[in-house]
Amino acid sequence: MSLAKSLRSGCVVVPNCDSDPTINMDKVQLFLIYLEFSTVDHQYDLALSLVKPTCQARAKRFHQKEDAWRYLLGKILQHVVVCQTLGSACNPQPLEFKETPTGKPYLVGNPSTNLAYFNDLQHFPVTTPALGFNLSHDHSVILLGTRRYSTASIANEIGVDVTKAKLPTGDTFSTLLESVSIAFTAEELNQLALVQATEQAAIDALFQMWTLKEAYVKALGVGIGFELSRISFDAEASVLNVDGEVLDRWACYSFKLCSPKEEENCNGYLGAVCYRLGEEELGSLGIVTWLTDTEVQRHISIVEASVLLDQMHSLVYSVAEQ
Repeated sequence: MSLAKSLRSGCVVVPNCDSDPTINMDKVQLFLIYLEFSTVDHQYDLALSLVKPTCQARAKRFHQKEDAWRYLLGKILQHVVVCQTLGSACNPQPLEFKETPTGKPYLVGNPSTNLAYFNDLQHFPVTTPALGFNLSHDHSVILLGTRRYSTASIANEIGVDVTKAKLPTGDTFSTLLESVSIAFTAEELNQLALVQATEQAAIDALFQMWTLKEAYVKALGVGIGFELSRISFDAEASVLNVDGEVLDRWACYSFKLCSPKEEENCNGYLGAVCYRLGEEELGSLGIVTWLTDTEVQRHISIVEASVLLDQMHSLVYSVAEQ
């Protein structure tokens, strides 16, 4: 599916019609915020006032205001995008989000028209309409993915992950690889050892593997008990394997993000989205598709924090007035 980069019609995003038939993302939307921490002091109180008391309390527990800001904008982005995706189904009742026992957020439907119960097979609540979503953030980036599907258990199985492609302070690539080696298979470690172009190329390769693993686990919603070493990325074949078997009936996309300030010399962020395919959707084996810069601009919508806050403000007070 193609997503407009600009903001139109008073909404956070509106899809345009320049769809790319080579990318099978017609039921998936991705939204991105590049955070400007210089605006925190001016907008923090407004953001805090727009979320529920439970979220306010959690935001206030962060020691650093930047962490609270990242948390608040993630929650608000989730609310606004889900509400605009649902359209009239969003009102007049405020959206309610809960978490599964393993910590995956989900949308609770209107109790008068929807069912909310746990599916024994997938361990996901079944809601109507079927809309799944997942959120990730790191440093100055927030990434949200949403998934519409007729079956709720399929819609809920979407995961996204984003991480800054940079060595932690004091680390070399070798020490970083050693510290996270438990999450990788022997084959993956060998692949990373053979990346010889530049140190940044090796860092990118490591975080591409990492984000794909995290996105898949987050899509499953099984929590931190799922060992990442059970998942392996075959870079040569561009497929994900789980427990030694090629992942079947899943779609995964990997991409690099450059903030507007880094476009000329971008180390940027590595991101990934994984979701289970429905029976009628194209695809079989778990091929990992790399999105080019052009495809990133087409399929990932950039959202400005100030516009997002205005949208949330309008939603909150339109509900209050009904």
